[in-house]
Amino acid sequence: MRELFMMRRIIISCLLCLWGGVWTGCTTWETTTTARTAIEQLLLSTAADRCLNQSRLVAGNRKVFLDTQYLDAYDKLYVISMVRERLGSKGLLVDKADQADIVVEIRSGGLAIDKSDFLFGVPALPLPITLANGAPIIKTPELPLFKMISRRSRAKIAMFATDVKTRKQLGATGTLYGAAFYTDWIIFFIPFTNSDIWTEAESKAAETQLTVAPVTSSATRSPNYDYYLVP
Repeated sequence: MRELFMMRRIIISCLLCLWGGVWTGCTTWETTTTARTAIEQLLLSTAADRCLNQSRLVAGNRKVFLDTQYLDAYDKLYVISMVRERLGSKGLLVDKADQADIVVEIRSGGLAIDKSDFLFGVPALPLPITLANGAPIIKTPELPLFKMISRRSRAKIAMFATDVKTRKQLGATGTLYGAAFYTDWIIFFIPFTNSDIWTEAESKAAETQLTVAPVTSSATRSPNYDYYLVP
């Protein structure tokens, strides 16, 4: 009888220690996140990089104004800054069109991300336990034998230059395209990731040049028209 009583005391003591350890050993760390993920921003900026890398912008030491009123896209400030950097490396950037010799207008036909999911397995299913508003609060765990979450960004940008005095178009880049991808895989419960946004490879496509250069023949241009755009 005494041995049974001691055994009960040991079991109760162990349970109390375990219960106390649970209460004193659990810590919840509060973490903050941004409204947009880093992957989303990197996908968009990488697609924009690859799009603009197809064009070499040279202003021939002339005053250039970048017109961005028709550029409507996500992360357009990044695109604007990149173009300004390239124009400013060979020309003189100004803040107003009436101060410039050349106005470069930029537009975007798209800068966004497409997402697609594929699952072969058992999806997460809500259990019939609901809150007052009918929203499910408990779901069964997902059991993926094969799962793919694909995100692909695409960019479409074009630019052209206009002479401020003559209002003639000097040249254009044509339509430039860029893309990037980030894919999450799960194969037999083992996750891994595949992406091309971490390392940059040089594009093999031919570059489209937007270049302002001195006129070599005065027979085809008036003396007051000192520069032209070489496509």
